[in-house]
Order: sequence, then C-alpha cells, then structure tokens
Amino acid sequence: MADYLARFGFKSELLVSMYAVTDGLSGLNAGPDDPGTGHNFLVHNMCRLPGADGTWLIAEGGMGTVSRVFADAARAAGARIVTSAAVTEVTVDSGAASGVVLADGRSISARVVLGSCDPYRLMDLVPDGTLPSALTERMAAVRRTGTTLKVNLALRDLPKFSCLPAGAPSPFGSTIHLLPGDSGSPMAALREMWADVQAGRLPAEPTIEWYLHTTVDPSLRDDAGHHSSALFVQSVPYEIAGSSWDAELPGYVERLLAICDRYAPGTSELVADMMPLTPPDIERHFGITGGHIHHVDNTVAFDRRMPYATGLDGLYAGSAGTHPAGSVIGAAGHNAARRILKDLGR
Repeated sequence: MADYLARFGFKSELLVSMYAVTDGLSGLNAGPDDPGTGHNFLVHNMCRLPGADGTWLIAEGGMGTVSRVFADAARAAGARIVTSAAVTEVTVDSGAASGVVLADGRSISARVVLGSCDPYRLMDLVPDGTLPSALTERMAAVRRTGTTLKVNLALRDLPKFSCLPAGAPSPFGSTIHLLPGDSGSPMAALREMWADVQAGRLPAEPTIEWYLHTTVDPSLRDDAGHHSSALFVQSVPYEIAGSSWDAELPGYVERLLAICDRYAPGTSELVADMMPLTPPDIERHFGITGGHIHHVDNTVAFDRRMPYATGLDGLYAGSAGTHPAGSVIGAAGHNAARRILKDLGR
C-alpha cells in the first residue's frame, strides 16, 4: 500500500495515511508495507455504485435494508426463509452434499448447499476428509484473525469540533479520520501502530474512522432522538499479551473517547449508550471465525481464495472469503449463483 500511494506525490502525508487506512488497511491483518495490501485497496474501489461520484454510499435504513431487499426478492421467487436456526452439520451421502442438520435436530434435505458463512466455518460443518486436502491446506495457510475494533455509540447530540467556526455545517456527511501523528509523521505512526498489534499491545493512539450515520440518514435516530455513531478502529490485536480484552476494554474505550474529545470537546459526555465489539466479540456475536470482517484476509489474492465450487459435489461457497473479496460488493454471491446454475444445467 505504501509503495502504491508513493507514486502520486501527495504533498501531505496525512492524505497518504488517510488513503492507506480507509482503503488499504481497513479490515486487514497487515501493515502499510505488507504485500497484498494493494489488493484490499483495489477491492474497496471496485464497489462504487453508478451515480456515487466515486465515493461511498450508505443504505437508507441501515445495512439491514440490504438483507431485507434480498429477502423480499427471495420470497417473491418462492423461497422460504428460516431464522434462529443454526446449522450444525452439512450432511454428505455418496460423496455429495445432501442437506443440513440444525441445532434443534431438524434435518433439511437439499440438492445444493450454499454457505455464506466464512470458509472456515463452512469447512468445519462437513465431515473430515470430504473436501480436497489441497483446498483445506491452502485455506489453513492463509487463515488470519481480525484486527478491527468497532465501538457503536448512541449520542445525545452532535459533537462540535474545535477546529471549525461556530455555525459551520456538520462534517459528518463523510468519514472523519482521526490519525495519529504526534511523532510528526503519520505514516511512521501507522507503522508503530502495526508493530504494537504484532506484539499483542493495544496501540496508545490507533487510527479511527468516525461515522455519524444519522446526519446522512435521519431515519436511524431512535425514539429518544439519539444519533447513531460508530468508531471503526484499525488496528488492534485479537489477543492482548499478558492481559485480556475483558480487563482492558473499558479503559481502552475511555481512551478512544478521550481522543474524540481532543478534537470535539465534550463528545464522551454525549454518549447515552454503547456497544463495543472486539475481534473476539465479532467472532462470538456474528459467528465469523477469528472475528475477521473480510472472512479471508484481503491480502490473499483473487485466485487463492475459497472457490465457489468447494470440490464436494453440491457444496458451494459464496461469502466474502471467495473471489473477488469482501467489501459489500455483492459479486461473490452473484458469481456463486451463476456457477450453481451452470452446474445444474440451468
């Protein structure tokens, strides 16, 4: 990532570090000098929608809107959707996937099983030895834990930035980047942050992407009028050397809010509620192996990811861990569906 951004001759190193964080390092188990970080940058710039003018868009009503749109389309096509029904096993008969077993003991037969869970959970659901060893060994070699901390916030009012004149419009329509750089070099600070993470230490001042969604989508405000906000923190260790997340999280969240207070005094006093999600929390809450938000680290190239057809007849993968990668692109599911239709002769 650092090599690629150096081509453009930015006068401000703050711009270099901003691009490195938001598009190069976002969600990665990697630092700015690691090979493959340019792939993450490419992935994050493939998902610009027509009419977006090259920038990010959000789904009105929150990300759940995306799921609801797909669910409505599926039901209209005759699908039956069952929720609160964890899959504990993919059944295999005569060398082919034949359905799934649910946690409550129910069995569902199917000609095709498509997993949108991460590849490692999908592989754990099938009996040992049913997937090609070349695939399982390759995927094991690229397995990484997540390095993202998300702090979801409900705020009583909008933060006010001391660097802006009174009455200035809210800057929250775009992502706000709080970038370390007390050493005088933001990129040096990025490298120091990554060195801390590799050593299992919580960085004293990590990079923070700060969102306040309700300034763009007022429908996300709750009945009490709270603003929906979030701190997207990159990077943190999955495991903390000599301690634990249970012990360190409360104090670390206070530190993150103190960083916000430095730029927008009084922000921490606006917090009505919060839900922090460490990498282990993301693993438990969403069922994502290692708490890695991209399932497979996006330093792993297009052609080395989980294939749509797993090598077990009737079992397919369509998650962010497949080609081309994760970033709310939709391409993985689209491509997996086309492969299934082709295999079924449709």
